[in-house]
Amino acid sequence: MTIGELQTTERLSNKGAYLQVDSSMLKRILSQSLGTALAMDTETTGLKVEGPQAPARALWVGLVPIGSHVCLICRADTFQKNWDILKDRQFICHKGRFDFHALDLIPSKPWYDTKARKYYDSMTANSSLDACAAEYGISKIETPDALKKDGGITEVPEHELFEYLADDVLSTAMIAGHQGPMDGSLVSLESSPVKVRTQS
Repeated sequence: MTIGELQTTERLSNKGAYLQVDSSMLKRILSQSLGTALAMDTETTGLKVEGPQAPARALWVGLVPIGSHVCLICRADTFQKNWDILKDRQFICHKGRFDFHALDLIPSKPWYDTKARKYYDSMTANSSLDACAAEYGISKIETPDALKKDGGITEVPEHELFEYLADDVLSTAMIAGHQGPMDGSLVSLESSPVKVRTQS
């Protein structure tokens, strides 16, 4: 099954669509896009995700194979169980360090980070996802109020949560397309212990 063959996706404005997938469907789709970079984002139970004793964790993961307009949404444990076929992919994230902490995973290669890329261009500019999207004329769904507090994810209806997650991932992919390549010094910045601004 390829992205183009999916017929049951939920439309998301003019950006694309999203589809919840289980483990077998995720494997089948990814097997048709080997070597393709993946834009990624997570939805978590809170913001405190660093360290083995962190109280918050990822519940959902959104993935967009670059070149498609469909966001695949799976449970975090499904993503973790399939890490062997995911770990060598090139990931594109916005504040990816947060997402990988939330998943307790380490990819085998540095990810492209749209937040760090913006920070590299200007250390004083707003590097939030919404600000980066606005810079390139990309509209964004507003963050549901419940997601602004720890544990609020359980208060958001699933379809609303999926729309928000898909919008974030599709926007991240679009921003990366505008920003251009991430050079070696930026990769070093993202992988260093130095913390950049943490607004989402």
